[in-house]
Formats: sequence, C-alpha cells, structure tokens
Amino acid sequence: MTDALRGDPSGFGDAFDALVRELWPIEAARNEVDAIGNGLGSIADPLDHASRVATAVGRLQALKARVGGGGA
Repeated sequence: MTDALRGDPSGFGDAFDALVRELWPIEAARNEVDAIGNGLGSIADPLDHASRVATAVGRLQALKARVGGGGA
C-alpha cells in the first residue's frame, strides 16, 4: 500500500496501484482500501497471487463505484 501511495510499484499491478491512489484521499473509502490491501499480504503461489489481485481490483472498482473517485 505504501509503495502504491508513493507512486512506486506495489507488486500488485498498475490497476491496483492506480485505484489505491485514486481512492485513498476519499475518507469514506480509506478503511476498506486498507483492508483490501492488507488482505493481499504476501502471496507465495503465483496463481493464487494473480487470482487474489484480480479479486482485490474488482473490490476496489466496486468501492469506486459506490463512493466515487477523484479526491476528497
């Protein structure tokens, strides 16, 4: 999460990073963004990693649709 917020690659892909940066400034979204990121943790299995990242991106997209995007 910290890497994505600083503009560095998080290891979870560009879509994840962009959504985190877009949603983090929205106070109503911050706790859920944090929970989604923390839920990814360190994933050793590459197939599980891809699946969990795709799920996380989907959750972030759904959150964006609920709270809107583009800042506080």
